[in-house]
Amino acid sequence: MSDDPDATIDLQAQPKAYFVVGIVIGVPALVMLIEFLRGVRGAGPLLLLFLGLAVLGVAWIRGFRLKLSSDRLEYRTLLGRHSVALDEIEDSFEEFGRSGKHAQHRLVVVPRASTGKRRFVITVAAFEPTRMKRVYGRLGTRPVEFD
Repeated sequence: MSDDPDATIDLQAQPKAYFVVGIVIGVPALVMLIEFLRGVRGAGPLLLLFLGLAVLGVAWIRGFRLKLSSDRLEYRTLLGRHSVALDEIEDSFEEFGRSGKHAQHRLVVVPRASTGKRRFVITVAAFEPTRMKRVYGRLGTRPVEFD
């Protein structure tokens, strides 16, 4: 980690994210593998389904990337990417709360209206918390609670 406050911060998904996907998808896949090896009828297609989900899960996690340089913020997921110059950011805030049964923790970036860019949400849970604190500090992020 660099002491330079303007050094580029380049984040990828933290190992914990892989562990969670491994548990959620890997355990049922292991059960299906055991059942398949025991010759249980119908276990083969379910095993293939869970193996496919495992590949998709790893690809999804690997897609998370956050890069903050001295002049630009870039965020990428498997489903899309956002890039905005730091001087184009009007506001950024860290949201905490619940959405239905699920706890939410996200970073919302709001570009200036004159840029024509829409606000975007960064999934904070994918990244290592202490490194995200550096991002918050550089952006001047403020915490907000929502219902």
